[in-house]
Order: sequence, then C-alpha cells, then structure tokens
Amino acid sequence: MKLRNTFKLLFSNLRAVMSDFLFRFTLTVILSAVTASFLVPFIKEVISSEAAAKLLDALKGVIGAFFSAGTEMAAGSEALSEANREFFSMLGDKMGDITLVAIGVIAVLIVYAMFFGFANYASGVVINSYMSSLSKIGYVSAILHGFGKCFMYQLISVFAFIIWNIVLFTASYFTFVLTASALLVMSLPLAVLILVAGNALYGVFFSCFLPSLTAGGNGIIKGIKESFSLGAKKFGELFAQFIFIILFVFYANVSVTVFTLGAGFIFSLPATCVCITCLKLVNYYSFVGRKYYIDYDNIIVPPGMKSEEDGFINGIDM
Repeated sequence: MKLRNTFKLLFSNLRAVMSDFLFRFTLTVILSAVTASFLVPFIKEVISSEAAAKLLDALKGVIGAFFSAGTEMAAGSEALSEANREFFSMLGDKMGDITLVAIGVIAVLIVYAMFFGFANYASGVVINSYMSSLSKIGYVSAILHGFGKCFMYQLISVFAFIIWNIVLFTASYFTFVLTASALLVMSLPLAVLILVAGNALYGVFFSCFLPSLTAGGNGIIKGIKESFSLGAKKFGELFAQFIFIILFVFYANVSVTVFTLGAGFIFSLPATCVCITCLKLVNYYSFVGRKYYIDYDNIIVPPGMKSEEDGFINGIDM
C-alpha cells in the first residue's frame, strides 16, 4: 500500500521531478565546466609530451608484434618498459601540478555531492508541502528558506554515506577475494548482496532523517534520533522496502539508459530520486500517525485514526 501511494504521489508531483532535473542538470554543467577549465589543459600537456608520444609508439609496436606473431615481441616489450619508466618519471617531475589538479578535482566532487544532495532536501520540502496541505512551494525557495538546516543535513548525509560505503566496499571486496576459489561464480553475487543489504540497512536508519526535518519540523540532532528510533521500531518493514527500492532503482535506470542509448538517464535519475523521497515521507507520515494527501481527491488516513472527510475529500485507510 505504501509503495502504491508513493507512486501516486510521484505522478501527482511531476513538476517536482522536472525541477529536480533542471537543478541537477544545471549543477552538473556548471561544475563540469569548472573542472574542465583546469583538468583539460593539464591532460593536454601530459598527452603532448615527448614521453607520452614515446609510450604510445612503444605500445603500438607491442600490439603490432603480438597480432603479427612477429619475432620482435621481446624487443618491443623492453621498449615499452623503458617508455613506461620515462613516462612515470615525467609525471614525477609534475607532481606539484598533479597535486593541485587532484585537490581541485576533490574539491569539485565535494561541492558537487553537497549541492547534488540539496536537491533531495528541496524535493522533501516540496513534496511535504503538497502532502500536508496541497500547497506548492518553489524549488529554490525550499533550499533558501532553510539553508542552514539543508546544509547540515547534507553534510551529515554525505559523511555518513561515504564512510558506510567504504566499509561496505571493503567487506564486499574481501568477501569476493576470500570466497572466489571456494564458491566460484557464487562469490560475485555474494559480494553484490553485501552491497545491497548494507545500503538497505543504511536506508532503514537514515530514511526518516529528511522527513523528520521537513515534515516533523525537528532540528538536526532530534531528527537523527527520531530517524534511528523509527528505523529500529520498523526495521523489518523498512529493510524489505529498501531491498526492493534499491533493485528497482538500479533496474529502472539501467533499462532506461540502455533502451534510450543514454538519453533517458537524465530523466530517470531525478524521477527515481524524487520517488525515494516520496517513499520516505509516506513512511514517516504513516509511522507518526498523520493524514496526508496523495492527490486532490484522496487523503490517506493512517490506521487508528478516525476519518474526518471534508467536502470532496475521500478518507482512505492505509
């Protein structure tokens, strides 16, 4: 029922999907241009160097000798090894430039992650406004109105997500390496299962963080506490939901990307992001016992609440 209400809410708020798309697309274009402004000149300088040209010629020689079954494979390999040493020696001489470029790229990625997540917060404010009173609020206004809370929410979310996924990828990698010889082809699905289950576990305890801030009106600390408390109480339901939603989002985005030759991904990504936000809010409203709109004609009444229909509104039990 919650998933059905989530999809109904999503289709009632397609405007939020378009706003989400425009925000993420504009952010991507701007930061891509900033990154290209210092990364492209550096790459051109490296590629146009004599060491890079020598490495490329040596690589072509080895490939040619391999396919022609020539007798000069050993000489070609030696030339490639020498060219490789010269190339990395040249990179060593540019270590100062490489460090600056690396710092620039990392800085851009951090800014991108922060602002990319602002879209999730804005969607949460916009969807909550619709669910609570059928009112509409501007996308940018949703960010600016509570920028401090938005910034702290995203800062904590990014930090927690990165740390948790470092742990997950490490566990997944060593699981694959240690079980590859014993389980053979089953080792890879097992490693993937760890990633899926781990991110579902993350979703269980952090899924109500955003709704607690937007719908509950709580501060950061209280929002985290409430999110963990609700996650613990509804663990089984939320864990199953997030297993499904992770697989659904992956399947939907990959399918759209493949069948539209990549063009559809720029629309499917914001749509699935807003869909997840809708699910989080639907769960939160249900857990705390609040009624909410899914469209102009229907209001959802959580179990245990008496329906109080007003005018054309139809009360629907969860």
